[in-house]
Amino acid sequence: MKVVAPLLLAVMWTFPSQEVGDSAKAELAYRNNCMICHGPALEGGFGPALSHVGSRKTKAQIVRQIQNGGVLMPAFRTQLDAGTIQVLAEWLFAKK
Repeated sequence: MKVVAPLLLAVMWTFPSQEVGDSAKAELAYRNNCMICHGPALEGGFGPALSHVGSRKTKAQIVRQIQNGGVLMPAFRTQLDAGTIQVLAEWLFAKK
């Protein structure tokens, strides 16, 4: 039992917060679903730039945009689960 406690602490220090996991999940979702239109650095391309989207839209608006799409943007409500959409929206909302 004495070996388990230090190992558990080492694992907890390796992954200090859920936020790190959420950021990685959001970046992966962006890379796999959004980057083709919005660019690798959120600079835009076929779709608009998202580098400062958090200063233009609320998190709720970003969630709705991801879920429902837009004029040329497809809806992702069936491609991404609700948790991934929330994490992605939070990540994008932080871009101000």
